[in-house]
Amino acid sequence: MAKKHTAKLLLEYLGGKSNINEIMHCMTRLRISLSDDQLVRLSDIKKTEGVLGVNTQKGLIQIIIGTTVSEVYDEMLELMEKETGTKETGMEKADPTGGKKDIFSRLFEILSGIFTPTIPAVAGTALVSALLSLMRTFNLVSRIPCQVSCASFAPLCAHLIWYLRRIIPIRSSTSL
Repeated sequence: MAKKHTAKLLLEYLGGKSNINEIMHCMTRLRISLSDDQLVRLSDIKKTEGVLGVNTQKGLIQIIIGTTVSEVYDEMLELMEKETGTKETGMEKADPTGGKKDIFSRLFEILSGIFTPTIPAVAGTALVSALLSLMRTFNLVSRIPCQVSCASFAPLCAHLIWYLRRIIPIRSSTSL
């Protein structure tokens, strides 16, 4: 019952269903795209029971709820369905730009799509490089010659990964 009450208050404080363009959630936050920021009662949202915090940007609001966010999200969708008769999240709506993006937006979208998957590899390489530099600085390892054989380098990497596994969470991606 508390989730339903929280959802009802949030919907009211956000300016009603007509002010919500899109609503979705992640693990702990409600992410809401708004039509008019002026209709939002931010101080009331922050005081609402179950709300841990609020982040705002122009036209976007993130309401931090915690692990029960999916329950509040479902309740909000039910309340919105009662108002309009459809369970619409805004994800079904067309692109607000009408599918017409300027060349810089499209170029940035393409480049970010290309380079985003490489970020973990670059970060990992930088971390290993930094650790090797620190180890050389404090004379924990001798200088590694330019021609390192695989026989000596592979165990070094294996040991490095073994000791860092608790510090850096290694995620495996499985696809079905």
